[in-house]
Amino acid sequence: MVRMRATVVKGYKSVAGACGGLLGILLNAKVDVAVEPESKAPLLSSLLTCQLRSVAVSVVDANGLVPFASVAVTGDNVQLGWKVPAAMLIPAWILFAPRLLPMLLAMWLLLPNRRTSGVLKFDVSIRSKDMNRRVWRWLLGGVLSSIAHSSLTGMLAAANAANGLETTAASSQLLLPPSECLSVAVQNRKLIMEGRTIFSTAQGPLTTEYTLRTGLRPYANDARPQLRNALLWENPELRLSLAEKGWLAKLPKLWVPVLSECRIELPPAIDLRRADVSDLADAVIVAGATDCH
Repeated sequence: MVRMRATVVKGYKSVAGACGGLLGILLNAKVDVAVEPESKAPLLSSLLTCQLRSVAVSVVDANGLVPFASVAVTGDNVQLGWKVPAAMLIPAWILFAPRLLPMLLAMWLLLPNRRTSGVLKFDVSIRSKDMNRRVWRWLLGGVLSSIAHSSLTGMLAAANAANGLETTAASSQLLLPPSECLSVAVQNRKLIMEGRTIFSTAQGPLTTEYTLRTGLRPYANDARPQLRNALLWENPELRLSLAEKGWLAKLPKLWVPVLSECRIELPPAIDLRRADVSDLADAVIVAGATDCH
């Protein structure tokens, strides 16, 4: 019995490693998956609910589909539920039941993942070149819009004044269109974002481009001060120049603090321990833990 259990556990580890290799090929990255099933739990229950003494998953040298440089997830004494071993069988679903694949995937997504426990730690690095991909620029456009709606009403007032339109404090919030993030760079532990807003006027579209820089850090929600489950875009500043042409354009650009800080609320189970901008890695580093309960 002991020998059979050891054989099954070894096979389980081999399948996990093979899945890591397959994911590496699909994602064009180096993927390592290492698991250690819980030896004291019933074997069948341990395997079907992914009850593990330890788990470590890492993705590095990512240059393919995933929009980050690396990610690492580790945990001890965790139970991840039936969805993890079911996901490991997806290649078998594709081979042996391709017609049932849509239904199986729908069930995998919609059915509850019961009997989960433990804490998983994560560490993610997102390079500046990754943040210039469409998915990140779309998300950062939302950040720019949030800051702009609170802080850049003067920009709207200037645009309206140039077109002979009346601006009030109330209409500034309503009329300011969404911002688009054009590019992202890392400099002096800040994110430098080039933004663009297009106003609709009677004379036609009016495009306003601006540069905003900001830091970021974890933020503790007032309702749950023991958990840092929000990401704060810290001390945003708008770059101004005295002129775009002539000798005034050679003067240093001015960074003017704007009025608002913007934060992104994360799921309640997230405890964000680190969020900063690294010049050395030319990346944003995010680390923390998530409760599996």
